[in-house]
Amino acid sequence: MNEHQTTLSLSIMSGKGGVGKTNIALNLAYALTAGGHSALLMDCDLGLANLDVLLGVVPEKNLEDLLDDSVTPEQVLVNLEPGRIDFLPSASGVPELVEWDQDVQTILFQKLNTCFEMYDFILLD
Repeated sequence: MNEHQTTLSLSIMSGKGGVGKTNIALNLAYALTAGGHSALLMDCDLGLANLDVLLGVVPEKNLEDLLDDSVTPEQVLVNLEPGRIDFLPSASGVPELVEWDQDVQTILFQKLNTCFEMYDFILLD
């Protein structure tokens, strides 16, 4: 990405579960990278994350680990295709994630904001 481009964020959302949001986000990420773009694929389901299952990966860390001051986004990101696509996993079965207050959300965003500019696209599932 050159200095004249900006990162584009896309949210894949629906009010109903089971409509294929995760599959659309995942396939869109791979389509964009096939076109020469870089993408960050974020699992934003804070209670029932499932992108890791579809990808067949078992992340060592997830979004919750970023609350630890010693953990950086780079330690949580899972590289799926070198230089093209990274995955930021969430956690399953951790109900506390859904109840994060604005202060915690701000801390996470500030930590993640440092790596957002590395990508052409950020896909939020």
